[in-house]
Amino acid sequence: MKRKYWKIRNITGQILIIILLGFALLWIRSNIQHLQPLLTMKWLNLIFAGLAILYFIYCVGSISTMIADHIIHPYNPADPISLAKLAKVEKYKLDTALLNQIAQQGNIVQMIIGWLGKQNYQQVAKHRLGLIFEKKTPFINLKFQSKYHRIFLLYRPLLNVLIVDNILSETIKFIESENIKKTVSQNNLILITDMKNEEEILSAGAGIVNYVSTEQTSYLYPIFLDMSHAHLFYPQDISLFPWYKRLARKFNLISLKSWLKNNIRPN
Repeated sequence: MKRKYWKIRNITGQILIIILLGFALLWIRSNIQHLQPLLTMKWLNLIFAGLAILYFIYCVGSISTMIADHIIHPYNPADPISLAKLAKVEKYKLDTALLNQIAQQGNIVQMIIGWLGKQNYQQVAKHRLGLIFEKKTPFINLKFQSKYHRIFLLYRPLLNVLIVDNILSETIKFIESENIKKTVSQNNLILITDMKNEEEILSAGAGIVNYVSTEQTSYLYPIFLDMSHAHLFYPQDISLFPWYKRLARKFNLISLKSWLKNNIRPN
């Protein structure tokens, strides 16, 4: 039986929000009932109906998010049975047809560089970790300093869970050394490999999937793109991220998947 770890604090918070919003809607409806002239206004009833629909959608979305985000399945990178389970998880799979499409179009690293350029990222450094891209955002901090988003783009021909752990540690050290220079509100890492050893790839993937980032690790969010066996691994638990950072990471992941699906096509 799979082990399930529920993040009680976050679940309780979301349930309380749902309950409070529900009571607010009931209170509004009950008070409107006492104001007969308002009941004749069709537009007011339409507004309330719209709010009720939005509340229902929010409830469904919150429940699905709680199930998806707060049930954690740790994978053992040294256990073949655990890795076999990871290999079967649908959300980490890519369309295998993408492999042939990418091979026809060229170097995936160069393609991603082009994709980042379209999102206004600029290469700011070539580090031993890989290429480092940043873009300025319209947001500022309390000191009225501009905030930046940063992406590390790394290609490695050989990977395993130990190498992944080392990469994550080095990335965090780099982030910490740069914190005094500028405010970076997003630190993302895209790790790419085309090695053939599926067991080692799954071992490395387990390291990414199990990774839990916090404020102490600057909310680093790694993504691992496996070009040989068509996987896209990413952390399964980002419950320690602030809600707006969770939304941003999900949007970034959706954006990358959409680009892979819609823009990599055979010639």
